[in-house]
Amino acid sequence: MALATGCAGSGQEGSGARALPTPTLLPQKLDKPAGPYPDLTLSPSPSDDATFSENLEFELRCKTLEMAQVPGKTSAQCPKDLDSEAGTTVSCTVTYEDLNVVWDVRLGDKTERSQRVCCSP
Repeated sequence: MALATGCAGSGQEGSGARALPTPTLLPQKLDKPAGPYPDLTLSPSPSDDATFSENLEFELRCKTLEMAQVPGKTSAQCPKDLDSEAGTTVSCTVTYEDLNVVWDVRLGDKTERSQRVCCSP
């Protein structure tokens, strides 16, 4: 919302101009649209012997679709020699339709189940 005001005249005080009331920002509630929702599941998932880089590419493709909330063709490119050591940082590019999304990824410590990955587009 933009509010623009201006004055014209001789510049004398008390020329009869009234101050505009301050606008009130009304609360807005956005409800989630009714389903059915699109299936954003990627398949096939990487094979059991996939490299760390291939698994990361798959995860970033999933995150990109999750952000878009619209099914689309995706591909990903991460460095092939990616080290899965904590503290490693890397940039990967996911292509969603014709849009390139660059993800900056920082690998965290390993947990019992998986390695923590922090990433942002």
